[in-house]
Amino acid sequence: DANRLRLRPAMREDARQLFEWLNSPDSLAQKLETQSAVDWNSHVQWLDARLAECSGVLAIIELDGSPVGQVRLQPKADGHHIDIYIHPVRRRGGLAATALRKVLAQCGARPVIARVRAANAASHRLFQGLGFEAKAVDADKIIYELRR
Repeated sequence: DANRLRLRPAMREDARQLFEWLNSPDSLAQKLETQSAVDWNSHVQWLDARLAECSGVLAIIELDGSPVGQVRLQPKADGHHIDIYIHPVRRRGGLAATALRKVLAQCGARPVIARVRAANAASHRLFQGLGFEAKAVDADKIIYELRR
């Protein structure tokens, strides 16, 4: 599957797909900051702000031309914060790792931060497998960092 994967910049036309992924129960269950469904207007405002950012990345992950997820690098004071979502039927095939490798190649030398719920074993394996190191651990989350 990895050779058939492509990242493309998100566009305003992706708003509905991103909205559905964001509000899917499996996505909300793993979010640290978004605890409940996001309304359409708030989502569109957020998307417009991300699309206007020159220093971040918001990409649609496509497999054979069909969208299967998204990956985002958002600049913050301590580095780029990363967020990734792969549709449940496409998980466990290495797509997340491949997409992350591709997007990490775009983000320069700044540290990359991943904030992962403590119970999210799949994301822990993903980030550890890519060389991220746990920098902070508490009952709710582990904060990983990748320095290059």
